[in-house]
Amino acid sequence: MDIPRDWKSQLRAIANQHQPVERVEVPAKVKCPIAGCKLPEYFGGSITEAFARYKSECADQEATDPRGISVTLLERNFPKLIKLQFRPDDQVEWKRAIPHTAIAQLNSGAFLEGLHRSEEPVRMETLFWITDVIKNPDGIHPNCGEKVEGEEVYFRRYDKAGTDIKLVFTIAEYPGRRIVVSSFFEKPSRLHKYCGLPEIWPEQK
Repeated sequence: MDIPRDWKSQLRAIANQHQPVERVEVPAKVKCPIAGCKLPEYFGGSITEAFARYKSECADQEATDPRGISVTLLERNFPKLIKLQFRPDDQVEWKRAIPHTAIAQLNSGAFLEGLHRSEEPVRMETLFWITDVIKNPDGIHPNCGEKVEGEEVYFRRYDKAGTDIKLVFTIAEYPGRRIVVSSFFEKPSRLHKYCGLPEIWPEQK
C-alpha cells in the first residue's frame, strides 16, 4: 500500500531527529587590535649608519616587556635582523651575508656598502621599532611558525597599509632574560601561522 506524501515527509522529519548532529570545531583566533598604533619614525640611512646606530642604541641593551622580563638585542644578530645579503660583483646572485664576517667589517671600517643590501628593506627601515614591540606588544604568544627560530613571538599592529603587524621572535638565553633572533612584518590574516594559543600575555582571566 502506498504511503501518502504528507506522511512520508513526517516520517523523514522523525528520522532526522535521531541522526547525530555533526559538530564543526571553530578554531580560536589570535586577538588583534582592529586599528594600528601610531607609526614610529622610519630609518632611511645606509647599512653602515644603521649598524652604528644599532650598536649605540640597541646592542647589548635590555628592553623590558609587560611581564617584567628583559629582552636583549645582540650585536651579532644585526645581519639577520635586516636580512643582509652580499654580492662580490654583478655577475653573480645575491647571497646571505656571513654574519661574523659582516660584523667584523662593519666594526673595522672595511665594510663595502655597494656589495651589500637588505633583502627586505622594510626590515632595516623598521629595525628600531623592535624595542617598541617588546615594551608595548599587543600580544605575546608561543611561536608556532615551523620555519622561524624562536620560542616566543611578540606582535604589535601599526597604522600602516598592507602588512602592518610587526613580529619579534625571542629565545631564552637563561632564566629571566631573552634575546631577539628575528623580526619581520606580516598580515593580520596570517598571525595564526606564527602566534600559537593560548596567548602568554595578556594572561587569560
